[in-house]
Amino acid sequence: AVRGRGLADVRHGTKVTSLVDCLDGVRATIESGGRSQTVTADYAIGADGATSWVRGQLGIRMNGMPPLAQQINVYFHADLSELTEHRPAVLYWTINSAARGVFIAMDGRRRWTFNFEYNPAVETPADYPPERCRGIIAAALGRSDIDIEIQRVGGWTMCAETATAYRQGHVFLAGDAAHRFPPTGGIGMNTGLADADNLAWKLAAVINGWAGPTLLDSYHAERRPVAQSNTQYSVANALKMASTGIGPTATGVVERLESIDPDVAAAQRAAMADSIEQQRPHFGALNQDLGYRYDRPGAAVVPDGTDPPVLRDAATDFVATARPGSRLPHAWVVRDGALVSMLDLVGPHVLIITGRDGAHHLRCVTGVAEVPTSHVVLGADIVATDTDLHDLLGIGPNGWLIVRPDGHVAARSASPDGDGCAILTALAKVLSVTFTPA
Repeated sequence: AVRGRGLADVRHGTKVTSLVDCLDGVRATIESGGRSQTVTADYAIGADGATSWVRGQLGIRMNGMPPLAQQINVYFHADLSELTEHRPAVLYWTINSAARGVFIAMDGRRRWTFNFEYNPAVETPADYPPERCRGIIAAALGRSDIDIEIQRVGGWTMCAETATAYRQGHVFLAGDAAHRFPPTGGIGMNTGLADADNLAWKLAAVINGWAGPTLLDSYHAERRPVAQSNTQYSVANALKMASTGIGPTATGVVERLESIDPDVAAAQRAAMADSIEQQRPHFGALNQDLGYRYDRPGAAVVPDGTDPPVLRDAATDFVATARPGSRLPHAWVVRDGALVSMLDLVGPHVLIITGRDGAHHLRCVTGVAEVPTSHVVLGADIVATDTDLHDLLGIGPNGWLIVRPDGHVAARSASPDGDGCAILTALAKVLSVTFTPA
C-alpha cells in the first residue's frame, strides 16, 4: 500500500549495517544483494522491534521489570471451525495437564496462533520443532484427528520495559523498539501506531518548514508516559490472569483441577469461574486505549487551566473532552450534506475549530501562509445531529480550538477577549516557531 501510493522507497531484502548521527542528519550504510550503499537523511526512525538494533547502536537502555515469562509462538493452519463456530471469539484459552496456552484466531477459521510458556532453565525455542508443537496443539485441542500444518515457530520474551529515551540526536525510536509489555490488554500495536502518528506529523512540519526543530523534543515527553502507563496496565492484567490458571505466574492450578479430592477440584473450578468474571475490565479498557492525554511538561500543547475529567476507573471509564492534550471527541456532524464523524475533519494540516460567532479568529491564522490549516465554524460549516458541539468542545460562541494532525487538541480558548490574535500566539507555542500575522 505504501509503495502503491508513492510515499516511500520500500526495499525488501535490505539490511542497515551502520547508523551514524551527524551534526546535520544521519548517515547509514545499507546492504542488499551483496552490495553496500551509503545513504543520508535528515532523520532516522528505529522501528525495528523489541530487540531493536537501532536502540542498541544508540546505547539507549530499557528500564523496567525483569522478564515475566518465556513464550513459544506457533503459527499454524488448521480447520477448527467444528470446535469454534458455535462460540466465535478472538482468543481461546485452554488448560490441561498436557498443554496450557491461548489460541489466537487470525481469520477465525484456518489461520491460528498458539502461544504457550516454556522454562528457559531447561529448554530453548530450538527444543520445539514443528512435530513437537503439532503434538502440543493437538493436546491443547483434545483432538488428534485434526490436520495441523505448522507454518512457523518462534520464541519471545514477555517483558515490561520502556526505553529511557525516545530520541537521540536525529534518531528516534518507535513501536516495540521503544516499549515492550505483555499482550494482556491488546494495546501494544495501538501504542506503536500512536507513536508513529505522533512523530510523523512533527517530522513533516519541521522538514517542510512550518514548525521549529524543538517541536521534535515533545515526542519523548508525550509518548513515553503513555507507554509507561500501558506497561503498568498490561502487567496488572497479566498478574490478574494468573488467578484463572492461564497467566505466566499461575502455579499448581492443573494439579488442583485434576485432584482426586473432589472438594479440591470443585474449589479450584469455582475460583477460576470467579476470576474469569473479574477479567472483564481487561477487555473493555476504553480510556486506557483512547483516553490518554498529552499534558506533561514538554508536550506540544498550551494548557487552558481546566482539570481533566474525574474517572471512577482510569482504565475503563472514558469521558470525551476537548481539554488540551486530549483526543478530539467524536460526534456525528453534517458537512456539505454528508454525515461524517468530527474525527474525519482531522488531516495532514492544523485544524482550527471556532464557535458560531468566532470566524473572525481565522484572519490571523490564515495570514500565516507556511502553516497548512483547515477551518471549521460550528453551526455554519458543520452541524451536529444530536450533540451540542459547543458544550462537547468546551467553547463558547466566540471560542476556538486548535487540533493537531494527530487528532489531539493543541490549544483551546473558551471565551477569548481581544482582537483574536491570541490564537496565533497559541499556534506559535505549539509549533515552536515565531511568526506574526500578515
